[in-house]
Amino acid sequence: MLKTGREALRSATEFLPFDLVEDLADDLVHYPGALAEVNADRAERRLGPLAFLEVWVLAVAALTYSASFLGRAFLSMRKRDL
Repeated sequence: MLKTGREALRSATEFLPFDLVEDLADDLVHYPGALAEVNADRAERRLGPLAFLEVWVLAVAALTYSASFLGRAFLSMRKRDL
C-alpha cells in the first residue's frame, strides 16, 4: 500500500512548476535520438529507461502555471486597489 501511495505522489509531483521547467530545459526532451541512446546505455547497466512527457504538454503546463500565478497577482493587486 505504501508503494502505491509513493508512486501516486511521485506521478503527481511531475506536474509541479520546478519539475516542468527542469524537464523542458533538458536536452533529451528535444532530441529523441539522444534519448534512445541514453536509454540503451541505461538498459545495458540494468537501469530503468528515462521517459519524458511530450514537449507540447510540458509547455502548456508551464504556461498554465504562469497564467495562474499572473492571474492571482492581478487579483491581489486589484483587491488592494493600488
